[in-house]
Amino acid sequence: MDLAEVKSKKLDLYRTLGFDINDKDALEATDLSQVTKQFRKLSLIYHPDKSNLKDSEDVRNRWDLLQTAYQILIKHKSEYDAWFSQTFLRGNKELLAKLEFAENSQKESDGTSYTQIEPIQQYGQTLRKLLHFKITPIDWRNPQFSEVHDSSHKFAETCLFRIKLVKRTEFSSADELNKWFKSIDLPLDLEYHSENNDQRENDLVIYASARDVPTTLNIIKTLKDKKSYHPDILEIKPAVDFEHFSFSEKEELNPGLQSVIFNSPDKPIVL
Repeated sequence: MDLAEVKSKKLDLYRTLGFDINDKDALEATDLSQVTKQFRKLSLIYHPDKSNLKDSEDVRNRWDLLQTAYQILIKHKSEYDAWFSQTFLRGNKELLAKLEFAENSQKESDGTSYTQIEPIQQYGQTLRKLLHFKITPIDWRNPQFSEVHDSSHKFAETCLFRIKLVKRTEFSSADELNKWFKSIDLPLDLEYHSENNDQRENDLVIYASARDVPTTLNIIKTLKDKKSYHPDILEIKPAVDFEHFSFSEKEELNPGLQSVIFNSPDKPIVL
């Protein structure tokens, strides 16, 4: 799918990648590095070779759309952003103006005639639009748009763990789960729950990350030594195989650099 087709179908690629872009400031603040991080995060869920989701047409379509969103934004972000602003953000402002005009007109009228179904239908459509733009109906004239904050670090994929737990109510809460991690001396923070946990009867799957690479290595070493942190942890392993972060090919050093290294009398290096 190319950019022209995306425009013709009026696809919100940012929403596809999990961003809530409701104003120009949020649009400008979302750069290519954030797009890439979000795509990699969602790839762990929907990539056919990494996903734990049951294979279905919906999952495959979701993965195809994620790839389209990523490729279009990487290659044509400036052009897409200009179209996005005109299509979605301008429409947002126009909607607010229409709502304010409708409310003022209603105050000036003697009352609403509920014998006419059309005004009620229009009101329902308005509420659905408010829901789409995440604007509170009580105070739609002064919307407070929430910003997207990317708290992930540059080694997010490397430090991410896939954890299978005994299914307990308290493990569904992010706050309670993070407190529990601390209580068992497991230095992790919850990133997200697996989307198919509702289909599991006796266990659930979560993804949690360590703060840095040394912490990640310490967790892996501890697992090798004592196998488990707690009986409620049925399985814990890196979410991405470390082979994905290694290089199988050898790179030859520059001859000039080799001569400097091998001729050092203090610290000779043997390959």
